[in-house]
Amino acid sequence: MASIVFKNTLIDWQVKKQPTEMNYWFLASEELRNQIKEAMLNELGSEDDDRIKHASLILAMIGRVEIPLNLWDDFLQVMKTNATE
Repeated sequence: MASIVFKNTLIDWQVKKQPTEMNYWFLASEELRNQIKEAMLNELGSEDDDRIKHASLILAMIGRVEIPLNLWDDFLQVMKTNATE
C-alpha cells in the first residue's frame, strides 16, 4: 500500500510538471532516498507482479528526477545488473 501512495505522489508530480512538487523527494535525506531506492530495487526480485510493477514505476520516476541532476549516475548499470540476476 505504501508503495502505491508513494508512486501516486511521484506520478502526480509528473502529470502536473510543477518543479515545486519535485521538492517532496528532496525533502528526504540522501540516506533515506538511498534506502527507498534500495528497497525498490529489492522489490524487483519479488514473485508478485504488482509489487514488481509498482517498484519499477517508482524507480523510473526517481530516475527521471535524479538522473538529469546527476544524482544517480549508475542507474543504468544498476538496472542492467538487476535484470541479469
